[in-house]
Amino acid sequence: MSSPRQAADQSRKIRLHEVHLPKQIKHDARRIEVTKAAWRVIMRDGLDRTSIRAIAHELNLTTSVVTHYFRDKDALMAFILETINDHLDTRQQRSVTTQTGIERLEQTILSALPLDEKGQTEWTIWVAFVGFAIGRESLLEAHRRRSRQNFLSIAAQLEVLQKQGSIRQDLDILIEAKTILALIDGFGLNLVLDQEQFARDFSPEKFAVITRNYVRGLT
Repeated sequence: MSSPRQAADQSRKIRLHEVHLPKQIKHDARRIEVTKAAWRVIMRDGLDRTSIRAIAHELNLTTSVVTHYFRDKDALMAFILETINDHLDTRQQRSVTTQTGIERLEQTILSALPLDEKGQTEWTIWVAFVGFAIGRESLLEAHRRRSRQNFLSIAAQLEVLQKQGSIRQDLDILIEAKTILALIDGFGLNLVLDQEQFARDFSPEKFAVITRNYVRGLT
């Protein structure tokens, strides 16, 4: 049984937790709110015209409120890129939870493409950041880090499939992983840059057929 003093200390810890948690939740919620506003500004005006002032105007707030959560534009841009990468990764992870084997690899590729409205938004912002990152080492490193993670994830899937005998033993896993990333980036970029034309020529169903044919060619 705890002593009265221990009980009092525990009660104090609980009260402190209850005091600080809502403040942190409020802080995180506001950062997300600012990030969503930044997304809207980027989609509407482009990344070059996205500024702390423009985002504050979007939220009907003063710039000092925005800089309370992000010290400058670079800090905000880094957070937005991290958020976009997290969204893209989460989308892929959720889409393959029930898939195994060759079907899992097919779904990994398809889920990475901007084939719906949400995917288009995320990819459009991500592509905008590719050019914006030039000359900004922290953003470039974020791009490199995500590229390496995607490469290793796909290579790991291919390695498992090869060990299971689901794909050919003579395949170079590293080359195939890079090929798949190039396939995703190429289709994704064209879907963003020329959405109307590309969407007319390549429906989601056609992308599924292209992906299936490619993956089956590995067997």
